[in-house]
Amino acid sequence: THEYDGWPRNETDIQRVAQHLSPELYGLILRRNAELQQRSVQELKAALVLTAKTPMPQFPITGADIRAAGIPIGPQIGEKLRSLKATWEESGFTISKEALLKLI
Repeated sequence: THEYDGWPRNETDIQRVAQHLSPELYGLILRRNAELQQRSVQELKAALVLTAKTPMPQFPITGADIRAAGIPIGPQIGEKLRSLKATWEESGFTISKEALLKLI
Protein backbone atom coordinates (compact mmCIF):
# COMPACT_ATOMS: atom_id res chain seq x y z
CA THR A 1 0.00 0.00 0.00
CA HIS A 2 0.99 3.63 -0.21
CA GLU A 3 1.13 6.36 2.38
CA TYR A 4 -1.92 8.53 1.79
CA ASP A 5 -0.92 12.17 1.29
CA GLY A 6 -4.40 13.51 0.54
CA TRP A 7 -4.06 12.97 -3.20
CA PRO A 8 -6.43 10.31 -4.57
CA ARG A 9 -4.79 7.39 -6.33
CA ASN A 10 -7.80 5.10 -6.41
CA GLU A 11 -11.46 4.85 -5.49
CA THR A 12 -10.72 3.72 -1.93
CA ASP A 13 -8.70 6.88 -1.24
CA ILE A 14 -11.59 8.98 -2.46
CA GLN A 15 -14.20 7.00 -0.56
CA ARG A 16 -12.18 7.21 2.65
CA VAL A 17 -12.11 11.02 2.54
CA ALA A 18 -15.51 11.60 0.93
CA GLN A 19 -17.28 9.69 3.71
CA HIS A 20 -16.70 12.78 5.83
CA LEU A 21 -17.05 15.60 3.28
CA SER A 22 -19.49 16.93 0.73
CA PRO A 23 -18.42 16.49 -2.92
CA GLU A 24 -18.04 20.28 -3.19
CA LEU A 25 -15.76 20.52 -0.17
CA TYR A 26 -13.71 17.57 -1.35
CA GLY A 27 -13.25 19.26 -4.75
CA LEU A 28 -12.06 22.45 -3.04
CA ILE A 29 -9.62 20.47 -0.91
CA LEU A 30 -8.29 18.71 -4.01
CA ARG A 31 -7.73 22.06 -5.72
CA ARG A 32 -5.88 23.48 -2.71
CA ASN A 33 -3.90 20.28 -2.30
CA ALA A 34 -2.91 20.48 -5.97
CA GLU A 35 -1.60 24.01 -5.43
CA LEU A 36 0.36 23.05 -2.32
CA GLN A 37 1.85 19.96 -3.93
CA GLN A 38 2.43 21.77 -7.22
CA ARG A 39 0.40 19.23 -9.16
CA SER A 40 -0.22 19.83 -12.83
CA VAL A 41 -3.57 20.93 -14.20
CA GLN A 42 -3.82 17.53 -15.89
CA GLU A 43 -3.31 15.71 -12.59
CA LEU A 44 -5.97 17.86 -10.94
CA LYS A 45 -8.42 17.24 -13.78
CA ALA A 46 -7.76 13.48 -13.61
CA ALA A 47 -8.32 13.48 -9.84
CA LEU A 48 -11.57 15.44 -10.18
CA VAL A 49 -12.82 13.07 -12.90
CA LEU A 50 -11.94 10.05 -10.75
CA THR A 51 -13.74 11.68 -7.84
CA ALA A 52 -16.85 12.40 -9.91
CA LYS A 53 -17.15 8.81 -11.13
CA THR A 54 -16.38 7.10 -7.82
CA PRO A 55 -19.45 5.58 -6.16
CA MET A 56 -19.85 6.46 -2.52
CA PRO A 57 -20.65 3.39 -0.43
CA GLN A 58 -23.26 3.69 2.29
CA PHE A 59 -22.34 2.51 5.77
CA PRO A 60 -24.64 -0.51 6.25
CA ILE A 61 -25.11 -0.29 10.03
CA THR A 62 -27.54 1.97 11.90
CA GLY A 63 -28.18 2.72 15.53
CA ALA A 64 -31.25 0.51 15.27
CA ASP A 65 -29.01 -2.40 14.25
CA ILE A 66 -26.86 -1.80 17.32
CA ARG A 67 -29.90 -1.64 19.60
CA ALA A 68 -31.31 -4.83 18.02
CA ALA A 69 -28.03 -6.56 18.89
CA GLY A 70 -28.67 -5.84 22.56
CA ILE A 71 -26.71 -2.64 23.17
CA PRO A 72 -28.82 -0.32 25.36
CA ILE A 73 -29.65 3.22 24.31
CA GLY A 74 -26.83 5.48 25.40
CA PRO A 75 -23.30 6.48 24.47
CA GLN A 76 -22.32 2.86 23.81
CA ILE A 77 -24.33 2.95 20.58
CA GLY A 78 -22.30 5.85 19.19
CA GLU A 79 -19.05 4.27 20.32
CA LYS A 80 -19.95 0.97 18.66
CA LEU A 81 -21.03 2.76 15.45
CA ARG A 82 -17.70 4.61 15.29
CA SER A 83 -15.76 1.42 15.89
CA LEU A 84 -17.68 -0.52 13.25
CA LYS A 85 -17.38 2.32 10.76
CA ALA A 86 -13.60 2.39 11.27
CA THR A 87 -13.46 -1.36 10.65
CA TRP A 88 -15.61 -0.92 7.52
CA GLU A 89 -13.35 1.86 6.19
CA GLU A 90 -10.20 -0.16 6.94
CA SER A 91 -11.68 -3.04 4.93
CA GLY A 92 -11.88 -0.77 1.89
CA PHE A 93 -15.66 -0.59 2.40
CA THR A 94 -16.00 -4.29 1.56
CA ILE A 95 -16.90 -5.95 4.86
CA SER A 96 -20.56 -6.98 4.82
CA LYS A 97 -23.31 -5.87 7.16
CA GLU A 98 -23.56 -9.42 8.48
CA ALA A 99 -19.84 -9.55 9.28
CA LEU A 100 -20.03 -6.17 11.00
CA LEU A 101 -23.01 -7.28 13.08
CA LYS A 102 -20.97 -10.27 14.29
CA LEU A 103 -18.45 -7.79 15.73
CA ILE A 104 -21.02 -6.21 18.05
